[in-house]
Amino acid sequence: MSSFAHHRISGNFAPGVQVSDTQFIGVLSLEEAIQYGLTRPSIAEDATLREMKKNDKLAHAATVREMVQRRFDAARRKRATLYAHYMDGLNNGTVLGGVPPLTLYCDTVGTPVDGGLMLPLNSALVAIDGETQTEARFMRRERASETAREAMGVVIYHGITAQHAAVVMHDFNYYAHPVKEKAVAALNHNGAVTKVVHEVIKLVGLRGEEVQRIGSRLSKAQLTSVDRLLAGAVGCVAPDMINSKGGLAKALTAFNTGQGTIIPEHVQPFLTQAIDIARQDRACAVSPPALWAVAGAVSTKRGQPISLAEWQSIATLFANGGTDKLGRAFEHLAATA
Repeated sequence: MSSFAHHRISGNFAPGVQVSDTQFIGVLSLEEAIQYGLTRPSIAEDATLREMKKNDKLAHAATVREMVQRRFDAARRKRATLYAHYMDGLNNGTVLGGVPPLTLYCDTVGTPVDGGLMLPLNSALVAIDGETQTEARFMRRERASETAREAMGVVIYHGITAQHAAVVMHDFNYYAHPVKEKAVAALNHNGAVTKVVHEVIKLVGLRGEEVQRIGSRLSKAQLTSVDRLLAGAVGCVAPDMINSKGGLAKALTAFNTGQGTIIPEHVQPFLTQAIDIARQDRACAVSPPALWAVAGAVSTKRGQPISLAEWQSIATLFANGGTDKLGRAFEHLAATA
C-alpha cells in the first residue's frame, strides 16, 4: 500500500554555487535577503527588550548578531553613510570602484539544490563581513526603494556554530584588514585568552544575559563584561606588562594571537574569585577593565587572589581619579600585602 503524501524541499532559494558543505557563493538582492531573514544592523543593534518581545524575528536576529559581530557604533554608522554615497556613484557611473560580496551567516543548515541553496524558513541572516556595506544598502533603500532590487554578491556560511561564525568575522578583520585585537578579542574563539575566559564563564555558570559580550557598559542585569574578564586574565599572565602605557592592549594582542602561552589553571582561580567579588559588590563589578588587570597582576605576584576589601579600596582610588591610577593601585595593594 503506497502513501499519497508527497514531500518537497521548502525554503528560500538563493541561486549560486556550493563551494563546500558550509560555504555558498551566490547572488541576492537586498529585498530577497530581507525576506530570507536579514535585519538592518543598526536596527538589531538598537533593539530594546520591549521591541524584541513584540517581534520574534527582530529578537532572533539581534541575538544571533550579538554572538558573531562587533557593536555597530557611531563611527561605523558614519562610514555607512559615506559608503552609501559611494555606491550611488558606482551605480550612476560617476566613480570607478567596486564592492566586495557580503559575507552572511545563516544560523541554520541550508540544503543544496540544483542551481543554488535552499535556506530554511524563519532562519536569521547576519552579516559577518560587510556589515557597513549592509547598513549602506539599507540607507540607499530608504532614499530610493528600487535600489533594494539591485543584484549583490553574497557568500553564505551555513551549518556552522555561532562560535565558528564569530571566528570567521574575527579572522576576516584581523588578517585581511586588521582591526585592533582589543576591539574584536571577545569574538576570537581561537585566542588563548578568550578561550580561558569563556571556559570560566561556563565553569561558574554565568548566564548569557549576565555577561556584556562587546563593550564595557553594563546593564542592571549584567554582572560583568568579556573585556573585563579578558583584562583580568591578561593581568594574571603578563603582570609586568600592564603598568605601562598601552601595555594591556599589547599583552592582550600577544597572548590572544598565539605569541604567548597561557595555562588556564593559572588564570581560573583569579577570574572565579573576581566574579564572586562582582556578585558581592556592584562598585567592584563596574570598575574599569584596567582595574581588573591590576587585580589579576597583583594576584599573580602574590600567588593568591586579592580580597573583596582590597578590591573595594582600589575601586575607590580609581573613582577618585588623578594621574597614574594604575601605578597608585599597584602601590596601594603592595603596601597592604
